[in-house]
Amino acid sequence: MPEQWLSVAEAATQLKVHPRTIERRIASQKLESRRGDNGLVQIKLDLPDDPPPMIDPFETVRDLADRQVDIAAGSASTIVKFAQEATDRATRELAITRQERDVARNQSRTAWIGSSGIAATCLALLGMIGFWAMRVQADSRAKVQGMSKELEVIETDARHARQQYTVAQQRAEDAMKAQAMAEGRLDAYQQQREAAEARLQLARKEAQEQKPRLVDRLASLFATE
Repeated sequence: MPEQWLSVAEAATQLKVHPRTIERRIASQKLESRRGDNGLVQIKLDLPDDPPPMIDPFETVRDLADRQVDIAAGSASTIVKFAQEATDRATRELAITRQERDVARNQSRTAWIGSSGIAATCLALLGMIGFWAMRVQADSRAKVQGMSKELEVIETDARHARQQYTVAQQRAEDAMKAQAMAEGRLDAYQQQREAAEARLQLARKEAQEQKPRLVDRLASLFATE
């Protein structure tokens, strides 16, 4: 089957690994790559004829760590987005409610000032105007009280949205810490593997050095007999 040049995402899908694993294989020259006409990196794959890839425990652990970090970061980003939208919406509603409350207060003051001026100039209409002004003022106060309660509810929602935003930020930081811890464990595993390989090479060297000595001993025994 002719060779195929695939993108990093397509190669990761074909090999069933994380895209970062493909990038690490390119960096370690385990996969052949080139730049396509569109400037993107392409990977050379010949899946039917290639032997099955060797499973590297170190690479498998890093691939799992990358997937966990992507899941955690995606969840945290979604929560942050929703929290930010809720905060913006609450802020807009808070500003509108404050404007309506200020308008109601101005209407109340205007009604009271108007009633006082008319009472001074026209005593005959004082009772009617006073009653109208008191009614308007009472309605305005009731409206202000209702808006104040709505304002308290909106402020509570805004505080809740800010708390959600803080929790989302904390989750994002926890995801970054989890990635750092995973990379630390991978480094420890790499050091242990290198130490084991060094001990194996030393044992092979000692075995090669002892082999001529054993042959000489056998030869001397046969010569004695």
